[in-house]
Amino acid sequence: MNKTLMSEVVFFCDEDNVNNLNELPKSVELLQFGDRLTIPSERKYRDSGEMIAPCTIARTGVMHYKAKDCGGLFADLAPDATVRIMTKEEELFSADSLESFRSCPVTIDHPKDEKGNDIDVTLDNNKTLQKGMLEGLPFRDGSHLAGYIVVNDKEAIDLVDSGIDQTSLGHKSTVVRVHGKEWDAEKTKIRANHVAIVRTGRARTTRISDSEDASINELEAKIDSLTSKLEKEQVMLADAQSKIKSQEEIDKLVEHKATARVGLLMSVARLGDSVKDLDFTGKTEIEIKRSVVTRMSDKDLSNKSDGYIEARFDTLLEDSSEVTLSDALNLSIVNNEPDKKKVSPVEEAKQRRLNRYKEYGK
Repeated sequence: MNKTLMSEVVFFCDEDNVNNLNELPKSVELLQFGDRLTIPSERKYRDSGEMIAPCTIARTGVMHYKAKDCGGLFADLAPDATVRIMTKEEELFSADSLESFRSCPVTIDHPKDEKGNDIDVTLDNNKTLQKGMLEGLPFRDGSHLAGYIVVNDKEAIDLVDSGIDQTSLGHKSTVVRVHGKEWDAEKTKIRANHVAIVRTGRARTTRISDSEDASINELEAKIDSLTSKLEKEQVMLADAQSKIKSQEEIDKLVEHKATARVGLLMSVARLGDSVKDLDFTGKTEIEIKRSVVTRMSDKDLSNKSDGYIEARFDTLLEDSSEVTLSDALNLSIVNNEPDKKKVSPVEEAKQRRLNRYKEYGK
């Protein structure tokens, strides 16, 4: 029966001690990964041309890898299955771990040999590979390991200034498989070798291995985009819902509008035959008033403001209410001389309106 491996020595873009592979337990294999972060824009340049910039080197939490990139640790899973590897703060921020980061060399991309295999930065190759260094010891910044990167190579500085500002930590770690947790394995004994300025990468702090497939990059980019879009739409939905009135409020508003319109039409009816043929279908209150005032004044009022129309309409209603039916009857009884030409009270009110409009028109 095959036994499932419970731990791996994971080399994050490391390949030193290759000659000592035979001394490792059979449950131990060498793996290669890189975790990418972004160099911030708060960069300074010394008179000598060196660039000094703050950078985030590593973080705690769960990162995702493919089973096939973990050697034999997850041999029982499909090669492309995603595995979750936890980096605990007590491991990343331990004294031994921090000490391994001291003055870590900076490279352009993770160094490789002629066959394309990842290699370490050593005394034998650092003159060719090293483009700068991590300034002293890094420090804890919340869940991140941060520090200052010093770049003293013109090509590397030009790359960073051009927007190629992702960092990928080259390090090794013993990875232990776990069960019954929200992740599948845990990193222990983290040891740094170099910090690479990589040509591609995402701005996320969760990074898959340096040899990750483009399909995973594209998938995570799409997830980021969709998540951002969903958050915006949720905000818009919440804003729209806050503006929706309750059904009771809507009913009251409809009733109020209907009552106001009926009252307006009744007021218009008091103005007599002059406006009875006007069609108010589909018109707003101010449009109705504008039609009435235009008809009664016989003038083009299209350029007049709504406030002007409101005032003229109110004046029409005042004139129409000056003579009531009882007033008209009383006047006809008192003024009963047969030989005197009688003038209708309604006609008198209409004449007053016309006189007032003439006065307005001056």
